[in-house]
Amino acid sequence: MTLKLHLIHFNVLYRQNEQNKTNLLNLIRQAAEDGADIIVTPEMALSGYSFTSRADIRPHVEQEDGDFVQAVEGLAGEFGCYVCVGLAARDRDTGAFFNSAFVAGPDGMVCRYRKINGESRWACPGEATQDNVFNTPWGRVGVLICSDSYFELLPRATVLRGADLLLIPANWPPSGLDPLELWQTRALENGIHIAACNRTGQDKSMDCRTCQSALFSPDGEVLAHTAGPQSTVMVTEIALPQGKLPNRRRRARLAARHPRHYHDIYRSLSGIKDLTCFLELPQPGKVALHCLACGPQAQSSTQITALLEEEKRPGAIWLLPDGDYDGTQCDRLAEIAAGKGLYILCSRQADLWLLFTPEGKQRTWQRSSLDDGQGIVQADIGPARLALVSGAVFAQPELAVGLSKQGCDLIVASETRLHERTRLLAGARTINHLATAVCATNGAGIWMRPEGHQRWHEELAGPGERCTFVLDTNLTRQKRFQDRVDFERLLSCQFTDN
Repeated sequence: MTLKLHLIHFNVLYRQNEQNKTNLLNLIRQAAEDGADIIVTPEMALSGYSFTSRADIRPHVEQEDGDFVQAVEGLAGEFGCYVCVGLAARDRDTGAFFNSAFVAGPDGMVCRYRKINGESRWACPGEATQDNVFNTPWGRVGVLICSDSYFELLPRATVLRGADLLLIPANWPPSGLDPLELWQTRALENGIHIAACNRTGQDKSMDCRTCQSALFSPDGEVLAHTAGPQSTVMVTEIALPQGKLPNRRRRARLAARHPRHYHDIYRSLSGIKDLTCFLELPQPGKVALHCLACGPQAQSSTQITALLEEEKRPGAIWLLPDGDYDGTQCDRLAEIAAGKGLYILCSRQADLWLLFTPEGKQRTWQRSSLDDGQGIVQADIGPARLALVSGAVFAQPELAVGLSKQGCDLIVASETRLHERTRLLAGARTINHLATAVCATNGAGIWMRPEGHQRWHEELAGPGERCTFVLDTNLTRQKRFQDRVDFERLLSCQFTDN
């Protein structure tokens, strides 16, 4: 059994509501006649996107119970399907304008979602606690709009409400961060299907003719995608074991949560201008960070020693992979750290964190684990506050937010293997304005926070190689967060299940 999903990759004609209504309703009917179970349209599909004020968009705002919404309800009822449409809508009671998504089902309207990261020139932001999940015969389905999927906590809250499929009406132009990477991350970290329906065409100030729409699996695999300058209906299917949306991976992801590790996510830091003083962080500055993909075996150990001996920058941080570092090797690392004025970090047999300092000291901590109650190890090293974690931490979106709100500049992991999915997850965590680094014997990577909405900076190394980046913690102190969030749900140990 399969769920038939149709994404209407729609050419939105800017400021031409009536023509867009006619075109879009025709495509919705076409998809419904083709047997679609769920139909999704882009964000603001009737008006286009770029408006400068309430006065500018007022002629293009629809009533929440207007003719278009009623027509969509009629099609959903006629064909027994679910239709998700994105449009600018007016609240009848208050007159406030919202960037909204409406979902009509066989028996009428089943969900109204208001974008939380609303367009500040004209849109009222939606409530963080609004219910954006609805029931279907195949399981629970959630809705977010475009940039509400940019930060990790809104998708996570939606999944905690029981969603096994997330619909994302979008108006995301092909510049800066590729939304496919971000949606792939959201699918992977939550273990759910994600259907992102983007638009095409030319807006006032955005060329969206190469935008992509896509469907992602719970493993982050791109199951289908489409792009092009003309309207098209992307037809795809989701396999339904026992007639339901698969939820095994979602349940596993949520069962691995331990809210005690990230209570700091609720803290509001937006009004704090000097995080260094407020959080008592080390004075900011620049520090060289090296990740060396070379294990403690005899040949590799010689290579590690040689490279460390070449280091000419006192205070540099060297991250090494996890391995069986014996007493002789530890003594040698401590000697080099003291002689060259370095910080050397590694983990031993996935059990202990080892830090060798310029003072000739060796510090050890029980290695971070999500299950042992030890929490995350933090250490102030030079101008940076570091969090020492296991690679599994990158799969838990709340943890990076909590660590960033504790002032962390850098999250590091010392592993035996660097997996492709870890590379993606480690990169996406930098959206919280911190840096990440992972070092393993088969490769290493350093990821730095993105500038604006650009992609994060990435430095990679293969086996036997190293990657290097000069981290400026003045930049990682300039945090930004998604603060309109249902924190009570995120901090609860319970989640809705189907």
